[in-house]
Amino acid sequence: MSSSAEQRALQALQQGRIAEACQLFASIAPSLRTRKSLFAAAVAFASGSRFAEALGMLQRLDGGQQPDVESLNLRADICVQMGRNRDAAAIYSELLQRGQTDDALHYKLAQALFGAGAVEPAQEALEPALRAKTGQTRTQAKLLKARCEAALGHLDQAQVQLEKLQKNGQLKDVAQYRLARLALHRGDYAKAEKLLAAFLRKQPNSEPAHQAMLLSHIYSGKTAQAQATIKQLPERANDVETLAIAGDYVHEMGLGDVFEYWQRAWVHRHDPAVYRAYMTRLIARRDIEGVRVLLDEYAAAHRRDGLWEWGQMNWLRLTGDHQGIVDLAGASNMSELHHESSCLAHFALGRYDKALSDAMALNNQFPSDQYFIAMLLTALRCLDDPRYGQLVNYDAMLYEVDLKDLDAEAGGAIDWTALAGEVAALHKMQDSPMLQSVKSGTQSPGNLFTANRQGAIVQLGRLIERQAQRVFAQVSELNQPQEHPLRMFRPQRPMMHASWSIQAAAATYHESHVHSKGWFSGTCYLDVPSVLSNDSADGQLVFGEPPFETKDKLTAEAQVLPEVGKLVLFPSYFWHGTRSFTGSERRLVAAFDFGAPDCFV
Repeated sequence: MSSSAEQRALQALQQGRIAEACQLFASIAPSLRTRKSLFAAAVAFASGSRFAEALGMLQRLDGGQQPDVESLNLRADICVQMGRNRDAAAIYSELLQRGQTDDALHYKLAQALFGAGAVEPAQEALEPALRAKTGQTRTQAKLLKARCEAALGHLDQAQVQLEKLQKNGQLKDVAQYRLARLALHRGDYAKAEKLLAAFLRKQPNSEPAHQAMLLSHIYSGKTAQAQATIKQLPERANDVETLAIAGDYVHEMGLGDVFEYWQRAWVHRHDPAVYRAYMTRLIARRDIEGVRVLLDEYAAAHRRDGLWEWGQMNWLRLTGDHQGIVDLAGASNMSELHHESSCLAHFALGRYDKALSDAMALNNQFPSDQYFIAMLLTALRCLDDPRYGQLVNYDAMLYEVDLKDLDAEAGGAIDWTALAGEVAALHKMQDSPMLQSVKSGTQSPGNLFTANRQGAIVQLGRLIERQAQRVFAQVSELNQPQEHPLRMFRPQRPMMHASWSIQAAAATYHESHVHSKGWFSGTCYLDVPSVLSNDSADGQLVFGEPPFETKDKLTAEAQVLPEVGKLVLFPSYFWHGTRSFTGSERRLVAAFDFGAPDCFV
């Protein structure tokens, strides 16, 4: 017989009182026994963004047996919400292999593949959904097909398909919203805002549309409009991504205290997702006291769950208690959530074999994440494992090209001085992004090459694209084993999915980092200080230094001297950073990632 608390939890869930349902289920979780209650608890936790607890309930529900269809479906849906689209796609595929014939399942599989950046496989998976008997599923599939076209760079085709769908009664509003995102992606901010304004008149509570409008204001330099939108967000917005975009803009433009902004959002609803975003920024500022206060507030609101443990481990790292991290991770009943914290602690303690074990677990959990690949390679380096030299070979994998020798391929000689002026004019921010590697410099907003489709920037983009594809052909000829990251995670068609500019003054430097969502990354120098030379490390691009503590200090293994027109390409998992320099001149670069397609639209 179920307890009164269990009945109240079930009733709260049925009535949509998710926070109350989560709190009640959490208080009685150990005593839940029936499939109905365990599944309901999983649904409640998933709806409340408490994904680890939701998955824990499903694990208990399955009891070590093969999960049933209902459990698999929910697990896949949770993976989508967590951004683990690759895992979700695998589960949806398993359901199809079990003979599930729901037309919508093909669509969900395609959607998960699209979310994982596997756009061409998503297009293939869409075919049954495009022939579905249900009109709604067919129309949804057509919409996703248009988004696939946009992701593959077929922007005109995507626009034509979306304009046709805009005339369809079922999804005309959604198509209008996607057209607005396409205009935003292409840098047509006036068109984007016109479409978004029309959409918001019909759907005034659409969080994604408000987010897109905010992005358009930011990208087009409309500071007053952006500020007006941001003012009420901490109390109004339910989407943490929108809060993060706004908060980071407040910081970069120097418009106020970004931590007061996050505190308002946290106090308003004590959302676990807000806690994680707020905590991440406190950690970046190394605010030990602020982290401690937020930890206590979270424990009071939600108890000491896996998310609290994650925050506590970060606090321990800030205070230098690496053994405390290892102890907490070992005692946790959610240890699978803490491999990253445990790995970093083992590096600091010099236990490189254990760091390698954690890094391998992370790579199994998040295959293709370049940060976790870099952690694994760092462990190999610390262990003097010969495999490190095969995976990090600067002579074979670090490419330098002088684009000034190839100007003719850009459709005429590039005026590098004029190009530097065009790009510098895009820098409107006052401070460096809080969660990016650059310190004391500024980053341009939006996608540099996609949103700026005229002048020398377009010439440069075409030249980089052409040269990059030549380099990728050379990478294919390296005869690497199948398990090599460059071969395992090579996209079907490497595409430039992100590009931006960094403007640096003398004090500017980049902390060592990787590009976690890339495959190959690069930078092109548009303006460099005259004081830079091979006689000094000042201002140089350096490779091989990890950004975290290791008991035995690891120094740089390679460096590149910046020169105007120089293009540098390297695997996205290479640790890289820059040194500061002296003088009054600037360093201006265009940077980019090649990898899976950009699914912004």
